[in-house]
Amino acid sequence: MKKVVLLASFAASILLFAACGSDTTNSSSASSTSSSAVASSTTTETSAATASTDSSEVASSHSSEAMTADTSSTSETNLWTSEKAATLTDFMKNWGNTMGQEYHAYEPGHNVDFYGVAVPDKVLDKSMQMVVDKQEIPIQWSTTGMGAGYQLVAVYSDAKTGSFGAMHLYFFVLVDGQPKVYLTEQNQGNEQNYLYFHETDNQDLKDGFENLFK
Repeated sequence: MKKVVLLASFAASILLFAACGSDTTNSSSASSTSSSAVASSTTTETSAATASTDSSEVASSHSSEAMTADTSSTSETNLWTSEKAATLTDFMKNWGNTMGQEYHAYEPGHNVDFYGVAVPDKVLDKSMQMVVDKQEIPIQWSTTGMGAGYQLVAVYSDAKTGSFGAMHLYFFVLVDGQPKVYLTEQNQGNEQNYLYFHETDNQDLKDGFENLFK
């Protein structure tokens, strides 16, 4: 009888031990599975973040290239540019030397006193009306040379060093895109407040301006 009881107790102990081992194995397996899932999720998130960063960098690069292309395109389509203005300055210095004259450049806000008239401001605001061949000219200042009509892109005069009665004022104009150089030597006012210009007869000066657009 005692042998039967002992055998029964021994069998029960074996079953209990097996059950505990199974629970431990299942728990370890579940823990391993959970860790793998977390690692996989982290890897996926990192990959997604990297892809997002790469995409942003590519988009930024394309945007910068587009802006550069637009700026370059605008510069190429303008008829008048800072490079042409600098070239004209050099030309006027050399040409003036050959003429025994000294020329300086002027623009809105930086005027030459031409026989008491502040040019170009007083011409641009119509206080003095530009006239060519008895026609009033609706001239306007332009930094690009673009547009219809008379686009004034540069003003040069020797009034700073010239003597009274021998001063020259040149307007460099694009007339519907065509380069023209107008001269006035007018030293007296008039009731109409007209400032009379005519196209220069100096071929070297004409060619110097026209060559900027070839």
